[in-house]
Amino acid sequence: MSVDHSQADREFFTRWVRATFAGWLLGFVFVVLAAVGGDLIGIGDRESQFIVGIAMGAGVGYAQGRVMRQWLGATWRWAWASAIGMGVPFGVSDLVSAVWSEFSFSLP
Repeated sequence: MSVDHSQADREFFTRWVRATFAGWLLGFVFVVLAAVGGDLIGIGDRESQFIVGIAMGAGVGYAQGRVMRQWLGATWRWAWASAIGMGVPFGVSDLVSAVWSEFSFSLP
């Protein structure tokens, strides 16, 4: 492995870790904004975790997508894939909880 290649790998890794960290912070802001917005318009269930997955996925996906732009060429596709990828499992958990009341998955 060449020195240039190793340096590029190290730089990409550093940018990826920073973007992921920033994405989690941004996702947290999105979760809070979605919760406040849901409360203001009268929707949302305090037991539902679906919005947490979508908002967190959107934040992380957007931040990572900015790093991946040079490889994929599209920030928004990465953000949408992350939001859906993180939102669907939470949505399935919410559906299972609604149908099967003994099932419980919630973050403390």
